[in-house]
Amino acid sequence: MAGSAQQHELFTTNLVKRCQCIKVKNILEMPSYQPQFFFPFAVNSLISIMQFITPFISEKLSYFTRVNVLFGAMTSFMVILPLCTIYPETQEGKFWATFGILLFFPLFNGVI
Repeated sequence: MAGSAQQHELFTTNLVKRCQCIKVKNILEMPSYQPQFFFPFAVNSLISIMQFITPFISEKLSYFTRVNVLFGAMTSFMVILPLCTIYPETQEGKFWATFGILLFFPLFNGVI
């Protein structure tokens, strides 16, 4: 047990040292855009609408199509999302690109 406690202490000490070296970006870095409000709004706004449309779409699509095609679409959105935070050059471009991806993501998420 003593060895385990020493390993735990060594691990936490190293972790603290690493965290002090890394500059963590704060979400409040863009105070005029208020991403802490808009991003959850973008994700949850259309998913509530899609929950009402889902029964009608479910009758027309097979289970295989719903799962495979829509998960594929969601995967592509999740791959594109980090790129939207890197490639636009302005803060405004990064915000709106991310907002756009998060706005259309629930269209596919709500059907499954």
